[in-house]
Amino acid sequence: RSYSVTGVQTCALPILVLWKMDETTGTVVSDGVGGHDGQAVNVTGMPWIAGRLNNALKLDGVDDYVDVAGYAGITGTASRTCTAWIKTTANGKEQVILSWGNAVNGQKWMFRVQADGKLAAAVWGGYISGSVSVADGQWHHVAAVLLDDGSPSVNEIRLYVDGFPQTVTSSSSQAINTVASQNVQMGSVYNGTAQGSFFSGLLDEVRIYDVPLTGEQILRVAME
Repeated sequence: RSYSVTGVQTCALPILVLWKMDETTGTVVSDGVGGHDGQAVNVTGMPWIAGRLNNALKLDGVDDYVDVAGYAGITGTASRTCTAWIKTTANGKEQVILSWGNAVNGQKWMFRVQADGKLAAAVWGGYISGSVSVADGQWHHVAAVLLDDGSPSVNEIRLYVDGFPQTVTSSSSQAINTVASQNVQMGSVYNGTAQGSFFSGLLDEVRIYDVPLTGEQILRVAME
């Protein structure tokens, strides 16, 4: 897919996976690009409801999540961009949007909402968080971008809400080296022994790119 950014046609953005969440029945979460379908775990009732773009997946914040068997995500220090539409009102606990990797400092990748409602990215041993709450019951487009400069660190991750860059606060300068030891998951994180940090609310249009999108490209995606 190509985008026109400030009047200039860009090359097609290389989406690795795109979970549109447009299902109407069942528990399979289809990937419309790379064939990495997910399986919704512990969902009950009707998890597919009206979303930001067509349907969305509703997660209960207790034990629901999606596991993408056989897909370990982007690893090492490689550049990446994660985006999603989210809707939540939950505060007081961390809520993971996307996660993969090993539960060792620098080896886990987590895209999440902090307990205070602010967007964050974390790598086990360090995190970076934004400046505005997204836990207000409204739809928000959220994005995290990592550029591989040879020695990427968690404090270098860029965060965006509704297409606009966040003023960020980081806990450390933890080096990033994501390890392929866990399936990609949506709505939860595996800490080595158990699932946790369950997402409470709606997820829609969850994407992973293997390039660091620019601010202009993020804005264009948010405006789709």
